[in-house]
Amino acid sequence: MSESRRTRQVNVRLPEMTVRRLKARCALEGISLAETMERLVSGYLEGSVKLPPARSSKDRPSR
Repeated sequence: MSESRRTRQVNVRLPEMTVRRLKARCALEGISLAETMERLVSGYLEGSVKLPPARSSKDRPSR
């Protein structure tokens, strides 16, 4: 991530186990969570990262 770019903080809610797995994978690969998220979002916006089909609202976990 370039230090010269302005950034904004974004908060998202993820299942606890997803966050644990993500942090563990980032640690194993030696990359920060912020860098991982930036790469994923950038890839999605550029079209190189594809998302699986959206789940219906009845299949989503409630808060």
